[in-house]
Amino acid sequence: MNLIQLAQLTETEAREHIEKIIWANGVTCPHCQTVDNATKMQGKTTRAGLYKCKNKTCRKPFTVTQGTVMEGSKVSLRNWLMAIHLLCSSRKGFSANQLQKELGLGSYETAWLLLHKIRHAMDTGSFIPKKMEGAIAADETYVGGRPRFKNSGKRGRGTPKTPVFALVETKGGRVLAQPLERVNGTNIRRIICENVSPSATIMTDEFSVYRGLDKIFAKHGVVNHKQKQYVKDGMSTNEAESFFALIKRGHHGIYHQYSKQHLPLYIAECQYRWNTRFDDADARLNKVIVLSQGKQLTYKTPKNKVKSLKTK
Repeated sequence: MNLIQLAQLTETEAREHIEKIIWANGVTCPHCQTVDNATKMQGKTTRAGLYKCKNKTCRKPFTVTQGTVMEGSKVSLRNWLMAIHLLCSSRKGFSANQLQKELGLGSYETAWLLLHKIRHAMDTGSFIPKKMEGAIAADETYVGGRPRFKNSGKRGRGTPKTPVFALVETKGGRVLAQPLERVNGTNIRRIICENVSPSATIMTDEFSVYRGLDKIFAKHGVVNHKQKQYVKDGMSTNEAESFFALIKRGHHGIYHQYSKQHLPLYIAECQYRWNTRFDDADARLNKVIVLSQGKQLTYKTPKNKVKSLKTK
């Protein structure tokens, strides 16, 4: 469905749409995981979408949003669907201020938390289940504000900006990105070895942290950016640079600031959008709803609890 069709849904239709996605294999109790063994409660005082498990050892009530990022939200499910659609389909992101205006939400804080919950659902973790193969571009960038004075020092490495490391499968493949507390050989090598097949070809720049990868992987191609070299023997880090460009365009054009505290969620958003770039709008929205299960986020969690960026 497109945005106009989502806006025309009633709250009941929106709930039924979410039920079809999450319960594709039958109504599932979130407490005991029993499938197709529940009764839909239809009393006059019963809240919408309430079911009760018929398992004798359970007997607990539940709704389709229980155990998801949507649980306990006062935002209508129709607005949830439209917010997910807008964040997934917007090339560089969607601001909380704009979302508040578009959906008529009560406050900026409501819109801000709603988007953070969707980003939390998009987050598939720092590591991937299947190792990357083929040609892999590995690179790092530095995210944050510009120096206060133009002549105040370096750009990127060596500044207070937060480093973001990415592995990108070339030729239309996946990306794995994550913020780091610091960039060093130990961290970088660990991340690459845990997520890339030994038969792969690694492509990097001349940064010293990438030395020795030729002994671990089938091939290690190096381009020297200091010498204005960007492609060598068909190898480059341009795929990673393309991904970083989306992060920075979202930074400068939409969000204006990525705090170190919330940066992992913004990176998760960019990573999800890149990895689903060949999917249509329906598929992107449905995947977010499926991924929302087993994840919860409150206003106090992202606001007061800093998520650690340290690596092992």
